Amino acid sequence: MADKSDFIEALTQVIGGELDQVNTAIPCTILEYNNGRVTVRPDGEKRYPDGDSNAYPILHNQRFVWPKFANGQAGIKGPVTVGDKGLLIVCQQSIDDPDDLRRFDLIDSYVIPGGDYDDSVPGNNDMRLYFGKAFLAFDEAGKLLINAPGGVEETTPLHLLKGKLTVQQLLTYQGGMTGTGGNGSVATINGTMQVTGDVVINGIKISTHKHAGDSGGTTGGPQN
Repeated sequence: MADKSDFIEALTQVIGGELDQVNTAIPCTILEYNNGRVTVRPDGEKRYPDGDSNAYPILHNQRFVWPKFANGQAGIKGPVTVGDKGLLIVCQQSIDDPDDLRRFDLIDSYVIPGGDYDDSVPGNNDMRLYFGKAFLAFDEAGKLLINAPGGVEETTPLHLLKGKLTVQQLLTYQGGMTGTGGNGSVATINGTMQVTGDVVINGIKISTHKHAGDSGGTTGGPQN
């Protein structure tokens, strides 16, 4: 009769041999990116119960998965460069051929970007989207913070502000300006206003306006 320990050892080897064929999720390094497909090198080595190990193969033409929502109408994308980290997710069954019975094979994988962690980027308490020195963040108080060293370009038919607006640098407009002061409100400007053209107040043009003289007649127009 076989020794019980021999049976356990044999069973362990069988199970271990099967598990050696199972891949789940592996950090990886991106070697090439092209139109939603990547070539990656899984990090580290595959280790076996007997102490042996071997490097993972380089995987070509893997699917690169960007987070998306609303049936593909919304999502997040960014620039992918060689050396970026990702997480290689191995599928339970064949992706391309439903009749193929292979399971947990490295060739049936997709890659999620951002597999590493970098605490050098400031704003750990913010909800932050960043690219270089530019970022858009919501802080814990609910304030929206925008830093855009390259400027901001906005295309919209209407921009409605329901709060106060403070401009600390030069304000330039090109399409005219209209406004309503509201009850008791006035436009106050501290400083000198230079106008090229005319100023019309209640239908009266300042540049050509004349006053009646004290002794009859009218005064001349404004002088420079």
